[in-house]
Amino acid sequence: GGAVTTTSTAEHRWVVYDVALATGRIRWQREVRRASPQLPKHQKNSYASETPVTDGTRVYALFGGVGLFALNFEGQVLWSKEFADVKFRNGWGSGASPVLHRGRLYVVSDNDAQSFVAAFDAETGRELWKVNRQEGTNWSTPFVWENDQRTELITTGSDKVRSYDLNGTLLWEFAGMS
Repeated sequence: GGAVTTTSTAEHRWVVYDVALATGRIRWQREVRRASPQLPKHQKNSYASETPVTDGTRVYALFGGVGLFALNFEGQVLWSKEFADVKFRNGWGSGASPVLHRGRLYVVSDNDAQSFVAAFDAETGRELWKVNRQEGTNWSTPFVWENDQRTELITTGSDKVRSYDLNGTLLWEFAGMS
């Protein structure tokens, strides 16, 4: 069924891998957290659904209920931001990936506790801004839209599509989509 969830009590490892594109050889792997998951996930999900992003110097990995991590290309953790475990609809887990744009990481965490969108300095991990959202669980990665007027961070949600400027100010929103 579509709503089958599981919660593991076994110890898990959250690991970032560097895999050689040409050969598939693992060059390095770095464990960023080891713990038993606190929340369930959908049977077809994992505790590491988000896609990492790179700027050519660092790799940034987001693990929904664990945190955001920056590593150099040798596998050294440069900084990390811990995220609290939050409840996701039907216990399905997280899935929205971070977006990197001009030295900033943008993260959307739409969940059943307190949804938010936030920006972090990619070099230091310092939170630049965070805006709470009136939104339920959503697994949509934000999109940076550079248009003729400005650059916008577009987010879809369960209730509304919203646009923010790069300082977190709401520019526009519309409902009618889910």
